[in-house]
Amino acid sequence: MRRFQFFVAGIVLWAVQVEAQPRERADMITGIQQVEDIRRALLERINVDDEAERIATYPNSDLHFFDRDRDGSFYTEAAAFGLYDYAMAIVQYTHDDADLDSDGVPGFIELECERAGGPLLDPNEAQTAPGTPDGDTDCDGDGISNIAEIVTGLDPLDGSDALRDSDHDGVSDFDEIAAGTRHLPVLSLRVADISDQNVTVEIVMDQDAPEYQPVLAEFLLVSDPGQLEYESTTLGAASLAAGGKSPFGNPLGDGRSRSTMTSTNLTPVGSGVLLNIRFRRVAGGPSTITFDLDNSRLSPVAARREQSFGVGHPDEPLIVGGE
Repeated sequence: MRRFQFFVAGIVLWAVQVEAQPRERADMITGIQQVEDIRRALLERINVDDEAERIATYPNSDLHFFDRDRDGSFYTEAAAFGLYDYAMAIVQYTHDDADLDSDGVPGFIELECERAGGPLLDPNEAQTAPGTPDGDTDCDGDGISNIAEIVTGLDPLDGSDALRDSDHDGVSDFDEIAAGTRHLPVLSLRVADISDQNVTVEIVMDQDAPEYQPVLAEFLLVSDPGQLEYESTTLGAASLAAGGKSPFGNPLGDGRSRSTMTSTNLTPVGSGVLLNIRFRRVAGGPSTITFDLDNSRLSPVAARREQSFGVGHPDEPLIVGGE
């Protein structure tokens, strides 16, 4: 198997690669059937570059799916009539979700490193360049090593994310990582469930430091009037695990609602889902949901002092609907 991997990797490295942008996670090959689809197109000489022929055989796949080496084509002589793309599909499927060389960098990132502006990395070797661990390289050229980006929640293939301010505190992620301060938000909104009738969002907390974990919490959410109407508040898994917590919520009008986690004990709540808030969908189309920052708080004071907001911050609203 390893000899075959080296053979395939050699084909991939020789293949002409035109596009400079790395693939996104959504492009990862996650099942053997996807590899088989590309193999069939190769062996049966199916011209997937031709839209009509591709749709007739693969109605749910676009050219981008087959063009794994991203040279702009599949069924051409320059692309070896799909051989290079098939080789890349095998390598990606073998390595995407794995760190086979145990260097701390997933194979997907190593395979896309060169497209992000970094060096060509081999997912079978912990040190593609002898003496330099692949984790210490900087694929996207933002000044932060691959391993540091992975550990701190940044994307090693996106050089712009270091300039982001993930917790909206006025300091870039790059500067916070360099200073050793926290750059990831404590509180965020996330869609838990969505249907034609309802939307349920979660208030998620990321706070592993016990001294900053809350005993009580209160949140005011703001959604688009005429799109969503507040229905109910329930405890999330993290609140339930703490015990002694109770939910309370009520609509305030004009798209505003209050959701509270009360407590009969002094047990703090750790990382996870604090509350689930359910809305009724009044109209179709997308709607935004944000925290009212001035009226959303954690208690005691230490937890409140350390709170920060990610998705759901007015500058980064959660968008639901629009299917």
